[in-house]
Amino acid sequence: MNQDDNGKNVVSKVSDLTSCSDFSTSSPVPCLNPLSHENNRIDLIRDLLASLSKEGVVAVYNHVRSLLFTDFTEVFPEEVSLRVFSYLDQLDLCKCKLMSKRWKRLLEDPGIWKALYMQKGWFVNENVLNEFEAWRRTHKFPQPRFENFLKQQNIIGPYGTMFLPQQFIFDSNGRPLLNWSYLYKEHAHLDSNWRHGRFLVSTFNNPSIRFPADQDFRATLDSVYCVQYDDEIMVSGSKDRTVSVWDVNSRFILYKLYGHSGSVLCLDFCRRRNLLVSGSSDSTIIIWDWQNRRPLKVYFGHTDNVLGVVVSENYIISSSRDHTARVWRLDATSPAEACMHVLRGHLASVNSVQYSSKTGLIVTASSDRTLRTWDITTGHCIRIIHAHQRGIACAQYNGKFIVSGSSDLTIRIFEASSGKLLRMLQGHEDLIRTVRFNDEKIVSGGYDGTVRIWNFNTGEQHCVLHNSRNSRVFGLQFDHRRIIACTHSSEILVWNFDDGLDCTFF
Repeated sequence: MNQDDNGKNVVSKVSDLTSCSDFSTSSPVPCLNPLSHENNRIDLIRDLLASLSKEGVVAVYNHVRSLLFTDFTEVFPEEVSLRVFSYLDQLDLCKCKLMSKRWKRLLEDPGIWKALYMQKGWFVNENVLNEFEAWRRTHKFPQPRFENFLKQQNIIGPYGTMFLPQQFIFDSNGRPLLNWSYLYKEHAHLDSNWRHGRFLVSTFNNPSIRFPADQDFRATLDSVYCVQYDDEIMVSGSKDRTVSVWDVNSRFILYKLYGHSGSVLCLDFCRRRNLLVSGSSDSTIIIWDWQNRRPLKVYFGHTDNVLGVVVSENYIISSSRDHTARVWRLDATSPAEACMHVLRGHLASVNSVQYSSKTGLIVTASSDRTLRTWDITTGHCIRIIHAHQRGIACAQYNGKFIVSGSSDLTIRIFEASSGKLLRMLQGHEDLIRTVRFNDEKIVSGGYDGTVRIWNFNTGEQHCVLHNSRNSRVFGLQFDHRRIIACTHSSEILVWNFDDGLDCTFF
């Protein structure tokens, strides 16, 4: 039966349904329309749909769909819709972008992705961000000619940073805005690399790396015991009794500092005060003016190896194999007057010391299996935590948590305010010599020759990193892009997790 026949049948059926032939016209009872019954109307609509062309059915479908589903973005103001979307995660937002052109346009709003980025607690390079904003505020680009031009150009910011076209989008006035969706995608990829162990490994003192022509020394060939770095420089201490200062990007040694008569076992620096502090097996602590390459002060007091040192705005705190930790005043007029407190109580070597200016508390870790917290003002011991079954080799304290590593092959996380054990991590096969953490991850290194990455919140081990010589790992530091570690074999290793990614803004 063709559609014309269907149409005639439907017209006939409608005529039957709307007639009142079943009732006498003289009857006082009013005519009852069969279409008043919903089931009859449904049957009629089915027959009507069967009589329509495919295009007609689609038109009816679209109308019915609009009655059943309401697009809230067409009902609410745009800022309310964006607030609703802000509660979704990255995966859900990407799915929503596929729903319609309207949703895609809304979900390209940088504010949503900026909020998601910040909720993750991800690092933002404020200097680069401010440079981009300074460049953006001083330029107006009428659309579309300049927009098309900028999409094909790398832009140099006022302080020399190169901005790529994919790093910005344009508002309705043609002014560039930071593309937070792009930044989120790049950082999410970086996080995935950390979780799945995707990296490039290299070394600081690789023979293939040339040193500046005016330097008459080579990279150290002795064990490297400690490293610290920031965006510009790295400092290392080694068995050869020197402190080496490196350019962290070119990996050139800038200069060496000579002054200790024993191995340099620990160090720390404060760029704001232009101070570098090192501790040695010669039992001394040296404060260096590193830019002028000379010692400022030498502190005597410990009677054995200095194993840990921390520098803050006003204090230096050190720990030693002599079972003590010491607090030194930076503003003392002479080294003899510098020692403020001698922290006594540990029954064995104090292998690590940490300090938080937020709490004013010092944390020490000892071979006597305990962690102790101390008040820096009074020098009194606040709490003793019986932390491990064997000696504690390392610890870090951030004001809220203490993470420690031990020769009992475990890493333990403690709540600093109560001493409560929160989590124990197992995986290392020998003494855990160094441990660092942030809000997301823990990175540890041990005498089993491995560096291990853990989830701070769950304790899950993400991946295990090996060095080519299977050499003991003595010290490490990490940031959001890389891990730098030093080893017994003299190697300073770098694991980069940002290969192929755009990390301009983080």
